[in-house]
Amino acid sequence: MFKLNNPTREEVSQTSARLSTARTAKPLAGLAYSVSPASLAARFTDDQRGSVAMMFGLLIMPVMFLTGMAVDYSRMITVKTRMQTAIDAAALAGVRAQQSPTATATTMSTAANNYYNTISKSLPYVVQTTLSAPTASATVNQYTWTATTWVATPFLSIAQMLDKSGSAAGAPAACAGSKWKCQAMTTKSSVLASTGGNNFGYSIETSFMLDITGSMNGQPLTDLKSAANAAIDILVWADQSVQTSRVAITPFAQDVRLPDSTSFQAATGATNSTASKSIYGYTFGTGSGQFCVGERQGADRYTDKASTSGNAPVVEWMYSGWGIQCDVPTSAAAQPLTADTTKLHNLVNGLQTAGSTAGHIGMQWAWYMLSPNFKSLWPVTNQPAAYDTTYNPNTKVGDASKVKLKKIAVLMTDGDFNTEYTSQGILTGYFGDAPANDTSAKQATQICTNMKSAGIEVYTVAFSHDGGLSSAALTLLSNCATDTSHFYNAGTGDALANAFKDIALKISKIRIAG
Repeated sequence: MFKLNNPTREEVSQTSARLSTARTAKPLAGLAYSVSPASLAARFTDDQRGSVAMMFGLLIMPVMFLTGMAVDYSRMITVKTRMQTAIDAAALAGVRAQQSPTATATTMSTAANNYYNTISKSLPYVVQTTLSAPTASATVNQYTWTATTWVATPFLSIAQMLDKSGSAAGAPAACAGSKWKCQAMTTKSSVLASTGGNNFGYSIETSFMLDITGSMNGQPLTDLKSAANAAIDILVWADQSVQTSRVAITPFAQDVRLPDSTSFQAATGATNSTASKSIYGYTFGTGSGQFCVGERQGADRYTDKASTSGNAPVVEWMYSGWGIQCDVPTSAAAQPLTADTTKLHNLVNGLQTAGSTAGHIGMQWAWYMLSPNFKSLWPVTNQPAAYDTTYNPNTKVGDASKVKLKKIAVLMTDGDFNTEYTSQGILTGYFGDAPANDTSAKQATQICTNMKSAGIEVYTVAFSHDGGLSSAALTLLSNCATDTSHFYNAGTGDALANAFKDIALKISKIRIAG
């Protein structure tokens, strides 16, 4: 059995004290108790838990909007830059097209739009772009185009939630509904072109070497005629009263035919075109009315030094058994510098193919047409002017801004240079004799080098219509050109036409105003 002890008075007192303390102590968690409103408010204002999340939620939309604006603005700058390039190129194309004598009232606008539309297809983020018709200055020598481009701005379009404005004026259908969907940009380009052919203070003399060898027969010759005629129309302007623009043409095959007895005698010193002589027991002659010239020999063979009795271009002697006549036909006689486009077109349209490729002789006479040292061969109106030594386009030496006359050679061929002459003025192919000088290709290289040293700007065109040019021939032509931008390798008739047109437009320069 257990026995309960009666508590003492002291034990009862201690127990009462503990119960009193328990009633005033802080209750256990989870038990309901009452708190005053003032105490609760004070505790809330002091609590910082969750504030970062709240601030992020409030700021995320403005931050995204500003970032989007930056992206859209960057897009607009990109489009603006490319637009300026496109409109400048289109404006130049328009004015260049208008230089052609066959241009009409709409030629300039059509050419500019065609060029602009081709380039603008690659512009990024563009919804729509249009090019205005050109406006002319009071003096009608400066033309201005304006392009308007609508650029998509998807991030800016967020602003339509706050601003309910409708479509911007003139906006295309894809930008309808809100002025924030797209933004319009305006770009202008002005081109300064000379009126009446005033080519910004300088005249031009251009000499074409045209290959009419046998491999050009058929469609290639037709393509050449078309390309050359188009270039002539661009290069020869109508008003020759201030600056002049003249063109010379030298068709070549195994020889070059001079136009008459006067030029033939001045070049070769020969007076009797019916002369004949025996070579290796065979009869050779120069032919009545033929006026054929072969390669030049002696110390000045690769220069344009004036022709004298000791260094003249060699008369071509032809084997009587094969007919004593030039390889180049009468209709393709060389034409000295002229602004008479009728003569130039008639010559080009009458070209016929013949013979093999003595390219170095073609180069020689393309140079002689421009050389003041050979001016005595021609009537006064066809004589080349003195060299303008102010600036050499090949060495970049001198002051290009002071040039008053530019001399340019355009050398076109479709094959390897493969024909040379003996010391007696006959083709090496007759009896297998060694050439008097060197191979045609090596002679051409020397001639071209000296031509450039004299200040002639040289363009070269390889017409690879049948893939027939060797890598060596392409290298020769590329090295002969003033620089790589002056060399063209045209594989088709269209490419040949574009090459000639591009050369003509580069020669007859126009520029962006401002």
